[in-house]
Amino acid sequence: MPKGRRGREAEVEELYNAVVHDRPVFHDGRWGAATLEVCLAMLESATKRNEIFLSHQVPSPE
Repeated sequence: MPKGRRGREAEVEELYNAVVHDRPVFHDGRWGAATLEVCLAMLESATKRNEIFLSHQVPSPE
């Protein structure tokens, strides 16, 4: 995302460019699944008081 943009503004611009200009998106489905996995693992770790191993993480595009 371009520096200086606010979160939502940058996300909407990214979506627009993907749909209108057929550009790739940073926040794709795999990224969303990896983020959800982290959130759920934090909750599970807090409940069980132990380490949770992640298996759906993806590399960040540069």
